[in-house]
Amino acid sequence: MAILEINDMHKHFGGLRALDGVDVEVDKGSIVGLIGPNGSGKTTLINVVSGHYSPDRGRVLFNGEDITGLPPHKVAQKRLVRSFQITRVFPRMTVLENMLVPPRHQLGETLTRVFLTWSQVQRQEDELVKKAMELLSFLEIDALAQEYAGNLSGGQQK
Repeated sequence: MAILEINDMHKHFGGLRALDGVDVEVDKGSIVGLIGPNGSGKTTLINVVSGHYSPDRGRVLFNGEDITGLPPHKVAQKRLVRSFQITRVFPRMTVLENMLVPPRHQLGETLTRVFLTWSQVQRQEDELVKKAMELLSFLEIDALAQEYAGNLSGGQQK
């Protein structure tokens, strides 16, 4: 079953055809590489899928839902995100602290909740730390959880 479908995708920049009828299907659980020379449209395709560019024609289906032309934050809310070639970490925060930045709807982000519902805030934070450690373990870098992110290699930062 396809988790991602890109159908008849077109994107032009003036007279340059960056994408000209691209079709891609990615099955759930598969690992897919996008290979081609510089200027072949790889980044443009990723930018269209992730909502950074609007296509001139074509459509993107993610989990069967048409996400064509959605802005990046709406695409990300669907749990489809991209990573960039250049990593961005908070170098003076630990790896674990960096992992705790992205989760949405953290109760501790509002001052009143911190004071009024501290136990709920603490429970949620404990759960987020547990999930972050599970992910670090899966990536086999859990031993680096307390290391400053700025001390990691580029590959480890990704």
